[in-house]
Amino acid sequence: MAVYAQREINPSGWSLNDRAYMGFGLSGLNFGQDAFAGRFFSIGVSGQLGYMLTRHLSAGGGLEYNYTTYQDARIKHHVYNFYPFIRHNIGNFFVQFEYNWVTIKITDPTSEAKGNFERLFGGLGYTSPAGRNGYFNMLFSYDFLYTNNSPFASPLSIRFFFTGWPAR
Repeated sequence: MAVYAQREINPSGWSLNDRAYMGFGLSGLNFGQDAFAGRFFSIGVSGQLGYMLTRHLSAGGGLEYNYTTYQDARIKHHVYNFYPFIRHNIGNFFVQFEYNWVTIKITDPTSEAKGNFERLFGGLGYTSPAGRNGYFNMLFSYDFLYTNNSPFASPLSIRFFFTGWPAR
């Protein structure tokens, strides 16, 4: 997330204006044709709110939504994800842990299926300034709850997102 080591905070103040930050991202933009169901389109959006507990430690929560449609098969995938997180900053790097509650809903012209899943990610990230009050972030993480029966293709997750706080 943001490089808190480079941002001074008042250790005795707990103002949201001084310590809160938000993030957003786009994910999964993909389209084409595959052997599974023909033509497809996929996109996702995410949002995140965090609070700096100290100069180096923050906590918060995030929401993600991913949508995929297979036009030829008339199949739609909706993936909803909520996750609380905790992050420790070390210079421009950070370590993040998060617990994910994921709901996957699949619909086609004749049926609908829905499942709930849990994931536990731990990862290493890098952050870089992007403008006056913003940061560009990369996070590489691993799902410690992943099994071969998981509906997810891999235990690895790579995210790119922006964070910042309102201009002062």
